[in-house]
Amino acid sequence: MHVNNSISNLPKQHFVSRMQEGEFVFGGEIEYSTSLDLQTYRNQANFLKSHTSVLAIPDNPGSNIFLSNIAIAQVIQSLYPYDLVLSISCRDTNRLGLATRLITAYSLGFRNLLLVTGDHPSLGSVPSSKPVFDLDSTQLLHLCHEFNQSGTLFGNYFEKSQGIDYKLCQNADSDQDFCIIPPRLVVGTVINPQNSLPEIEMARFQRKKTEGIDFIQTQVIFQAEAVIPLLKEFHHEKIPIMAGIVPLNNYSLAKKISNFLPGVKFPKSLLQAYKIASQNSDNSKNKAKMFDKININYYSPLITELKHKNLIQGLYFATIDYPIIIPALIRSILNG
Repeated sequence: MHVNNSISNLPKQHFVSRMQEGEFVFGGEIEYSTSLDLQTYRNQANFLKSHTSVLAIPDNPGSNIFLSNIAIAQVIQSLYPYDLVLSISCRDTNRLGLATRLITAYSLGFRNLLLVTGDHPSLGSVPSSKPVFDLDSTQLLHLCHEFNQSGTLFGNYFEKSQGIDYKLCQNADSDQDFCIIPPRLVVGTVINPQNSLPEIEMARFQRKKTEGIDFIQTQVIFQAEAVIPLLKEFHHEKIPIMAGIVPLNNYSLAKKISNFLPGVKFPKSLLQAYKIASQNSDNSKNKAKMFDKININYYSPLITELKHKNLIQGLYFATIDYPIIIPALIRSILNG
């Protein structure tokens, strides 16, 4: 892939640099819990570091109450020796609060940010909560650009650290591993390549592109024929794209997500396969094998096709109580 000049100053070990150089990158996503035991997140990081090299930490996903993703990043940063990506949503905080989150993340070394507008609070656990949306994701992107270019936020100057651009991680498995801390904010945006109005999706992206985008993540995808046309358009932008998938091992959950999560619609064939696996398995071990087979047979050809067409440069797994499927899917995709 052609190297975008806007990101050529990133460390070569950074996940965006590696995708630009032709490496196919696998990423994971922290799965939130109502448990306040921080060991929950340490355990996830310990598992995912063996299979992924970038880890996303969402921001109150689904408009639900969870721990701060900056707090979780601090807990796991010494365990996960690769890139962390923090989502920042415009939903819950005004521009003053968003600016504070930006410089807090920057100062703590969490400089890879995925900027999202956020789901409406009515969809979450506190539906009576009032949405803020003081800025949208494009305006937040502009604020990051201002900070990167001039060190200011809304015209207020901040003195940036002049320290080293990387640090060693305390990882017992290897003395070679290290966390990359880029010298600036690295910003990503989300696209929906399955949008039934592709011209609107492209227009939104073009607005954001003028502010400077380092990487793209897709909403979770299901069918190659539905996403290829728009992915071809984005391919010309020379910005690395990580596709998202959500392999599941629970039919009821798949049906719930398909019915209520905006922008996510499971294909009927996949829902039916999940339903059969739920109903026809005579024990939990057989059921687990059936779900594994369904997900590998469904998602591996999909991602392999997009990978071979060079329409995506990476893949992230949004698993729900199902991280064990990740290594098998990776093996299948790499052998595809």
